[in-house]
Amino acid sequence: MSADAAAAATAAPPARPTLSVLVRAGDLRGLALPLLVGQHEQDPIAGPQALIDQTLDGALSDRHRLGLYAGPIGTATVVLRGGQSDSAPLRGAVVTGLGPYDGTLGSLGLTEAVRTGALRLLLQVRDQLGPGPRAFTLGTLLLGSNSAANLGLETVVEALVLGVLQASQRFAEVAGSAIRIARLELVELRPDLAQAAAEQLDRLAPRLQRLAEHGGLTLDWQGTLLRSRGHRVRAASGSTAHGGSNAAGTAGSYWPRLLVRTRADGALDYLHLGARARAEAVGQPLQPGLLDALLRPADIAGAPGWDAELGRTLFHLLVPPDFRETVRQLSRAVLVVDAHSAAVPWELLLAEDPAIGPAEPLALRMPLVRQLASSSFRRQVRRSPGQAALVIGNPSTLTRSSQGSGDPLEPLPEAAEEATQIHRLLQDCGQASTLLVGEEALAGRVLRQLHARPLHVLHVSAHGRLPDGPGGRCGVMLSDDLMLTAIEIGAMDPVPELVFLNCCHLGRLDDGRTTPPQRAASLAQTLIDIGVRCVLVAGWAVSDAGAAQFGTTFYRELLQHGRPFGEAVFRARQSARERALAGDPSWGAFQAYGDPAWTAVRPARPSAPVRIRSAPAAGRPRR
Repeated sequence: MSADAAAAATAAPPARPTLSVLVRAGDLRGLALPLLVGQHEQDPIAGPQALIDQTLDGALSDRHRLGLYAGPIGTATVVLRGGQSDSAPLRGAVVTGLGPYDGTLGSLGLTEAVRTGALRLLLQVRDQLGPGPRAFTLGTLLLGSNSAANLGLETVVEALVLGVLQASQRFAEVAGSAIRIARLELVELRPDLAQAAAEQLDRLAPRLQRLAEHGGLTLDWQGTLLRSRGHRVRAASGSTAHGGSNAAGTAGSYWPRLLVRTRADGALDYLHLGARARAEAVGQPLQPGLLDALLRPADIAGAPGWDAELGRTLFHLLVPPDFRETVRQLSRAVLVVDAHSAAVPWELLLAEDPAIGPAEPLALRMPLVRQLASSSFRRQVRRSPGQAALVIGNPSTLTRSSQGSGDPLEPLPEAAEEATQIHRLLQDCGQASTLLVGEEALAGRVLRQLHARPLHVLHVSAHGRLPDGPGGRCGVMLSDDLMLTAIEIGAMDPVPELVFLNCCHLGRLDDGRTTPPQRAASLAQTLIDIGVRCVLVAGWAVSDAGAAQFGTTFYRELLQHGRPFGEAVFRARQSARERALAGDPSWGAFQAYGDPAWTAVRPARPSAPVRIRSAPAAGRPRR
């Protein structure tokens, strides 16, 4: 054997690619690297994402508005900038889906989410910058440590490192590329939490190193904490995605979440995710049948004004004592409910502090938006590409009584006027709005217009009807003894961004607990399940005038003033309460489901505002 051959035979094997892992305590701002963040289904862009979005000139907001945003596990959205030279380092965002916000995210799901995000990042680096050798740094937040799942730091650190290792191994096997993640930085603003994560990394590293070697990689870790700028100061997130404050000052702000889930025995479990590092959970036992006894719709709708006694009773019976102070301190909230807990008029709860004295109900004290936990949602949601709107007001109910379906329905003149004003406002703000009012809104024409073109906004001001028995129909009353029901709503594709059913009762949900079901599937639940971003419905009977005041104020705030959905709803409730006669609790009937930070598309050029006439404080009920 020659000397050269002998030397080759004894040469060391090629070095394995190395993944270095460390924990950094510091502010997100100023970090020039791609940053991995998590996104639950139906979540707005808020908190760290809002900060990153600012640096990307609203690129994340654009994708969110277009319906091209991560949410379910196995989805990811990647936006990259730079990377062409040392003077323009690779930076951007990797948004990976964490699934529904229901506390079910576990270690395996988090690992898969990280793996998906890292793979999408590697692919986009190759496609955007070319297939040549490249090693770069990926930053990541401590995903899952402050969420509904409330995962422990050990689980989080392990899932983050393991997900990146799996992605690196799989990408090298399939793509055969020398592009790799050479460094993983776990970034946390709070030094105490960052220090705890570094300690967990140091403890887990030997086992993770063995897993890395099995996949053909070498793991290198730093057990000491790296500190950078801003580690003592929590980053503010109250600005908009484009760097300035919006009209409401809330679009980029974090909305705390309060999850209310119903146990099999009827008790309620509460989970609060706020600004703290912990997620707070507590249960509240309930006597069977208690809610049904307290929440008879007639007792709410027929109450003489707002029933403070009911609001106080509900608060004390439904909210655990250890949770009441948390609720009192909220300044805004997203309430995540299931079909059973959705029946509670949370908007009416009086979180009164005995030490302070009288207080307003929740819906008038702070912006409050709901989200519905659902397992029957449409997984592939197509958004409307245009700005078309359909406004229906006081649709004809001709021939209803002749068909034996009940007493004749009174016309709703305020609903017709409301629809006309909303139509004008939509047109003025760049929406291609179609108006159907009164005798023009016969059943056949309504149904044709519903599916004639993709709708951005759907508004209906009319009579609503609950089923009159098992198997009965629920929907918006139309002519010819027909209704707009969940069947017609569920057939919509693409789905609108905003649907407002300004009708009685249509916010009531079928909780699936009665056999046979006493209510048909509600329109509200169908709208939520098919993927409508924002849904407004009434949970009980509302007056014609109260409904009109709420509706016109809502659109004025949303379109003229550019306020996000949650803030526009809040101001509409306040306006309806201020103008209501004693005995009209319509302001409390409206339930808002969806993305609190969603904003309507504004026109390219501002136009003269539409003057909206205030509705009189009287009117017929929308039954």
